[in-house]
Amino acid sequence: MALIHIINTYDVGENYNAYSCPMTNKKWVQNSKKLNMVSNPYMTVSAPSALLL
Repeated sequence: MALIHIINTYDVGENYNAYSCPMTNKKWVQNSKKLNMVSNPYMTVSAPSALLL
């Protein structure tokens, strides 16, 4: 949670974003430059939705 707070509070660049899975109510940080689409680690391929925080 501390890393997500830093990403949301300070300008750390465009490479990293914090996301939230609405179905599991869990959050993660992803390198958006390396992965062009959101990769939800908490859900299967059948439900890949995520929210940008």
